[in-house]
Amino acid sequence: MSTLSALAPTLSTRVQNLQSEISSVQTELASGLRTLNPGERGVVTRLSAQVAGYNTVQNNIAFGQNIVGVAQTGLTSIASIIQQMRGLATQASSAGLSVDDLTSLNTTFQSLKTQVSNIANSATVNGSNLLKPLILTSQSQSDTYLYINILGSSQGVKSYKVGANGTLSLANSVDIPGSASITVNPAGTYLYAGSGYNGNTISEFSIGIDGTLTPLSPPSVTAGLYPYVVTINPAGTYAYVNNVRDGTIGMYSIGNDGVLSLLSTPTIATNYPQYPLAITPDGKYAYSPNYMARSISMYSIGNDGVLVPLSTPTIATSTLPATITINPAGTYAYVKDNSGGNNLLTFSIGSNGVLTQVDSNIINGMLKITINPAGTLAYISKYIGGVGTIEIYSIGNNGSLTASGLPTVTTGAGSNPNLIINPSGTNAYAMSSLDSKIYMYSIGSDGSLVPSDPASLGVQNGSPGSFSPAFVVKEYPPIQSNASSSIQVQTSISGEGGTTIQGQPADATSLGIDTLNILNVTNGKAAIQALVAALNSVSNKQSALSAYSVGLVAVKDSASSLAIGLQGTIDSIQNIDATALQAKLQSLNNQQSIDYYLVSQMNSASAALLSIFR
Repeated sequence: MSTLSALAPTLSTRVQNLQSEISSVQTELASGLRTLNPGERGVVTRLSAQVAGYNTVQNNIAFGQNIVGVAQTGLTSIASIIQQMRGLATQASSAGLSVDDLTSLNTTFQSLKTQVSNIANSATVNGSNLLKPLILTSQSQSDTYLYINILGSSQGVKSYKVGANGTLSLANSVDIPGSASITVNPAGTYLYAGSGYNGNTISEFSIGIDGTLTPLSPPSVTAGLYPYVVTINPAGTYAYVNNVRDGTIGMYSIGNDGVLSLLSTPTIATNYPQYPLAITPDGKYAYSPNYMARSISMYSIGNDGVLVPLSTPTIATSTLPATITINPAGTYAYVKDNSGGNNLLTFSIGSNGVLTQVDSNIINGMLKITINPAGTLAYISKYIGGVGTIEIYSIGNNGSLTASGLPTVTTGAGSNPNLIINPSGTNAYAMSSLDSKIYMYSIGSDGSLVPSDPASLGVQNGSPGSFSPAFVVKEYPPIQSNASSSIQVQTSISGEGGTTIQGQPADATSLGIDTLNILNVTNGKAAIQALVAALNSVSNKQSALSAYSVGLVAVKDSASSLAIGLQGTIDSIQNIDATALQAKLQSLNNQQSIDYYLVSQMNSASAALLSIFR
């Protein structure tokens, strides 16, 4: 009895232990993972963190590869567009195309150029873009400058900044010895100064965003004797200068860099071209006053920029024709006469460019006629009896001038005003060389001139010339760097290493093609060279991105191999051997069956003994 009692606790404990071990084995079989001791758990935790780190690196690299792939696709599209642009430039560089043909080609050319920038700017993945240039600063303001040529002791150019109220303040001054006049191209990017009676050159300058003048390379070009005033066509592609002493008009193309180049037909003879050429707003026709010959030469402008005499090459005038002013609509021309009567002759401009006189006005003391941008009012600058005035006339539908009823403005004794109106038609300025002043006015809604406060500005060290004062409006565009946003791809699980993919800016400005046009043969040839350089640049950018891509693949493969190796180590520590565990479970179940049998036998023996004593 005592032996059986002693065996009971032992068998009970053994049965409990077997049940616990069987439960543990079943749990491991169900999860596939071993039950680890604290040391093993620490190793697995540390290695699992490293695997997660390498997986993150692979995800980072995949994102970087995606960005590079989008950029490569963009560069391929940009290269294709530039090829199309080069094809258009090749067509434009060939002789024989009309002005309309060149204009049509250039319209398509400019549209393609816009597409280049659009593609570069849209090659974005979650805010990252390798083709878009960095914008360092963005400004929306614009400044307006008035440029005037200075005569006297200090010849050259002065630029004045136009304030919000229309008043002027001196901005810059550039000495140009011997300059007689200045002309600014329609885009406001280049300025040209003729030497007049002081030589045979035309000085060339670029106009900076802040209005400063910088000499081009070369800084001047040779012209005929006494090149007085440069006249530029509305498209800004050709320039013409009246060589007074030579009796010729010099003809030039204007390159994309602003440099003047003589045309294949460099000059055309005319008769005493003391005053400058006038060109219609559509750029199709030009007129040259033959001062002493009392006539006006009439030309069409060829697709190559060459002046071609009309079938009726000249029209006679009864007076000495001087400056020609064409209204904004290009329908009437007003010719100032320098004979004793001071006639103002009015001509209609036919659809074929031929002038027909339709009116004349005797305006004593007339210096200049200025027409407002709307083409409705004419301002006549006068100098009589030592006093300067400005009279205002209405312009009829037939081009005739009639008194407007608006008050005449007196600039003052000893002044000889020559009026200029700003492009928006809100302010006017009268240059007076006799008293070296600029008189300033605002223009009322009815066209009347209202003196500004102050009413005039003195010109130091010289006097303002009357030829070609010009306004330039300078917009402040966003300032962009010569780089694009780089991206950092984290390639180290420690967070201390990575790959920087440098941006490859590929918009039109970064590729150096933003200012190109193909409006003439010269520009077409220059565009071809610039576009070839742009294609080479795109190719270099593609190669750079390909190198980054190859490097990323190598790093990604390395990270993948390391992650796989570490995961193998983890699996060897924590994964079960299912076959061995199944065998163990079977053994435990067998042992449990034996123990249950022994317990049952022990219980039967105990019951038999107890029955004897009953």
